[in-house]
Amino acid sequence: MKYCIFTSLDLRHLFFQINDALEHELTELGHEVYQTSNLDVQDCDAIILMSDIRSEDVEGFLINNAHMSYILYVTEPFNVMPIKKVQRFSYIVRRFPPECIWTYSHANIKKIRQLCNVPVYYCPPGYSIAYDYSIDQSHTIPLKYYTVINHASDRRIQLIKEQIDVENVSCWTHTEWAEKMKNMILVNVHKIVGDERSALEMLRIAPVLSNGVSIVSENSDIDDMKTYDTFITFTSVESFKDLVIKKVDVEKYKRNFAFKDILHRCLNAKLT
Repeated sequence: MKYCIFTSLDLRHLFFQINDALEHELTELGHEVYQTSNLDVQDCDAIILMSDIRSEDVEGFLINNAHMSYILYVTEPFNVMPIKKVQRFSYIVRRFPPECIWTYSHANIKKIRQLCNVPVYYCPPGYSIAYDYSIDQSHTIPLKYYTVINHASDRRIQLIKEQIDVENVSCWTHTEWAEKMKNMILVNVHKIVGDERSALEMLRIAPVLSNGVSIVSENSDIDDMKTYDTFITFTSVESFKDLVIKKVDVEKYKRNFAFKDILHRCLNAKLT
């Protein structure tokens, strides 16, 4: 199969890690793969759509390529999506039905299955050499807490900062991530208060786990937490102080969550 990974130009900087991992692992599975932001795709068997399906650009893309089969990768958490955007999502999926939908969180799967009659598969990004930066985690450099999203006015961030010294990190290249991860503990904060509705942000987390970096996350969907309980420390924002943080067993993560194996399962499920 020849796959085209489509991401609109304005989102490429957000998805460069998972897109590179998708390209590498699908190639390892024997497929031809390339990435594009071109709205007119001709030379592939199927498209993997890594973009906001609600945008006008994507609707135009689907109209232009109505003859093409596509897999929709849902990259947004449904628990924080306004009702009008959910309705827009449902409309687009009904008008342009994908072969199947992939997404990174059990919370999303539950919601999407309520909205549309399309096969939905759990396809979180996992370990990939594409973002394994070969970082030596045996160093003695003092570790620093970083959060990817800085909700400056969010009371939750203020609560965390009252307990630990946490900084915001902004990285848009593999080189920047490799440098930052040398002394990082990632603090994963959701867009809203973490609870059983919150999707665990694996697009952000998988590259970090792949490098053996410890993660403290707000509580998430119960099935997401069960899946990653061995590797991630889950807590409420009130309980960061004196928290015992789990170390990441990278070799176990590679065995249990190899992205190549996850994609193989999803592609086989699509064919059955």
